[in-house]
Formats: sequence, structure tokens, C-alpha cells
Amino acid sequence: MNRIKIILACMLLSMLTNIKGTDHTITDSKDSVYRPKYYLNETTSAIFSPNGNQVVTAYFDGTIKLWNLQGTCLVSFKGHQSKIVSVIFNSKGDRILTASSYDKTAKLWDLSGKCLATLEGHEGWVISAVFNSTGNLILTTSYDKTAKLWNLRGKCLATLQGHEDWVLSAVFNSTGNLILTASRDSTIKLWSLQTTFLQQLFGYGTVTYLTTLQAKFFFGKQAGFVPWYLPDYLEEWMPSDTSDSTEEEEVMFYGTSDFTAAVFNPAGNRILTTTNDKVANLWDLHGRCLSTFRGHTDLVFSAIFNPTGNLILTVSYDKTAKIWDLLGNCLVTLEGHSDDINTAVFNPAGNRIITASDDRTAKLWNLDGTCLTTFQGHLDHIETAIFNLKGDRIVTASSWDKTARLWDLNGTCLTTFFALSPYHLPALSIEEVKADLAAMS
Repeated sequence: MNRIKIILACMLLSMLTNIKGTDHTITDSKDSVYRPKYYLNETTSAIFSPNGNQVVTAYFDGTIKLWNLQGTCLVSFKGHQSKIVSVIFNSKGDRILTASSYDKTAKLWDLSGKCLATLEGHEGWVISAVFNSTGNLILTTSYDKTAKLWNLRGKCLATLQGHEDWVLSAVFNSTGNLILTASRDSTIKLWSLQTTFLQQLFGYGTVTYLTTLQAKFFFGKQAGFVPWYLPDYLEEWMPSDTSDSTEEEEVMFYGTSDFTAAVFNPAGNRILTTTNDKVANLWDLHGRCLSTFRGHTDLVFSAIFNPTGNLILTVSYDKTAKIWDLLGNCLVTLEGHSDDINTAVFNPAGNRIITASDDRTAKLWNLDGTCLTTFQGHLDHIETAIFNLKGDRIVTASSWDKTARLWDLNGTCLTTFFALSPYHLPALSIEEVKADLAAMS
């Protein structure tokens, strides 16, 4: 049976039984589900609010949806013209920041869906947007080779210039007085908050990518809800120059084996990087290498600190994650996934780890490497998995099966979140849905 039809059938039946309050009309007659001009929308991101009572999801068509934990869509809003590549709450949980590559903007929203500010000024596609720790400043990065610093009214305060290629990411340190930028020109640059260029810390013969994952641990109430995984748009066909063209010009972007990740430690005085030589490195702010973490047998594409900064978690395409001390000693190897791991993060307490994999599962681990729970239910690759602030709930997201899912720590799926978008889709009968689901079992 056609695999796409099976996925559609599963999602449609889930919508009938699980999701209440969707803003799209569904008519159910005796023998059919009438679904005129709608298709299942690709989920690009899903995160918890700081209090853990809500989940926000972002979609390929530029839609944002705010849900309660029972699966009721509270608000649905749209302002971007196309795919949202990042979505994040501020630390208070009363603002949402989104970025869309295609329309070259970031947008600030309140929880009612009102757009408070549009951050316009980049000449190329916007790649990322993040708050500082207090939530009164925003950083964006773009294919126009710059990063920009903004206030909450959408005024550009400064433009960070100096990179020779796309700026893939930028982050604040925990105190907000330093900024790191990473670029496709193979460099990571350190800046003061006044956007004075301090120095170039690293330069490799590979593309660099700077994650925003440290916000989970450094920003107090933000702990545990900021997601990160290697963005799929870094692996896709992308325009070679979007600054002066509105049409898609396709060229092959570098493969993921060339990317480097970098994060601050909680104190903001150390930087952790990964390169394509299967290792991670710990540096001080002067560019001195303090430790090297060796042991993976394939590309290490992510490395993060635990909330206290005394442990390091790395993820590799060798299908494992590893826990290290700061001296470079491997303490534990997390083995059990049968395909690539896409993300691995600590819970806010730092005593559990969640991993998500292309094998369609997520796994909960003890720090001794014991797998406590395997989360099964997604129909395809899981790109991200994150904890809420209390650490008692997990949300996972898959752009492949077009859903986000809420779980308890025992592996029970509590809610499935997905959305519909305008497009023509033929009606499916209830019998067809049931038959498709039966064929999957």
C-alpha cells in the first residue's frame, strides 16, 4: 500500500480522535471524511512554553499554532510567506519569535497571534533568530553575510559585518555581554555587545555552524524548552545567492559532514566546538584548546554542556551519544539506536538525557547509560526531542510524518499535534482510513 497514503490515513484518523478545537472545518458524514482543499502541513519545529503548559508548533507554510497539552489549538496565526526555520519563546513566555528564510524577516508575536514587530533589513534569507537572556534584544543571521542586533520594536541597533559568507548562527553568552557568530566562511567570531569585533577564535577548512542550544541551560526560566537539531535546510538544495533574486536558484549546499557546532558553557567563559574530524574541543575565550574529546568513529555534529557545566554530551553519526568530563574522559556511551541520532539533550535537572533518531524512536537515558524508556509512535525520522521545565514531559517533532507528539516519561503518547493547510485533497472514507491503519499493524 502506498506509504504516503498510509501516513495521511493515520494522521486523519488521529485528527478525528485526538485533536479538538482545530481551526479547520471537518465534516463527517456516515461514510466519509470530507476534506476539501487541505493537506497535512509539515511540522518544522515544536517547543514548550516556559511554564510547560503550552506547546507552539511551526509549519512549512508559515503558520504558527499554540496548543494546550490536551491537543486543543488555542491560536493559529500566520504572517510569514513561507517556511519557518526557527521559533522560540522569550523567558517570560509572553512573546514568540519566529524566523522565515524565504521572506528574509523575523517576527515578534504576542500569544494572541498579534504581530508586534517585523525585523526587516537583511538582504538575504534569514537563518536564525534568538533572544538574549533578559528577552529585550534579538539576534538574527542571514545569507547576506551579516548578523543583526535588534530591539523589540524591530529597530536594527547594529549590523555585525566581517564574515565572507553566510552567517549561519549567532548567540549571546549567559550574561549577554558577548556574541558568537558562525559562518560558512569557516570561521567563528567573538564580538562585544556593542558589536565591537574582538577576535576570530576559530578557523577551519570546513563550514561552521553555531548552535543556540545553550539557551536551554543558561537563561533561567528558559531551561528545558529551547530545541535544537541540525536544521534540515542546511542539508537541502539552497539558493547560491538570495540577496538579489526572488527566484529559487538551486545549488548543492555542503554536506553535513562539513559542519562544526559551537556553544558557550553556562558561565560564558568557555566554548565547545565540534569539527568533521570526529572530535570535540573545549576552548577558552582566547582560542586556547583546553581539552579534546576523542572516541567517536564518525562525524561529531553536536556537543553541549549539562546545566551545571561540568559534563559534556556529544552526538555522532556513529549512532551513539557520549558523556564526558571536562578533561576529555569518556564516562558513558549511549548505545541502542539503530540509525543516526539527530539530537540529544539533558533535562533541566541534568540527570536524564533524551535522544531522537532516524530509527523513528526517541530514548530516555540515565547518566549511567541505562535506557529507561523508548518512545515509539512516529512514522518516520524524529528530528528533535526536548523536555519541559519540570522534566516530566517530552515533546518530539518529525517533519517527515508531519507531527509533533507529547509524551510522559513512561513512553505514553498523550497528544499528537498537526495541522492542515489549503490544498486539494480527495475525500477519504472512514473504511479506507481503518483499512490503512489495519494494514500497518
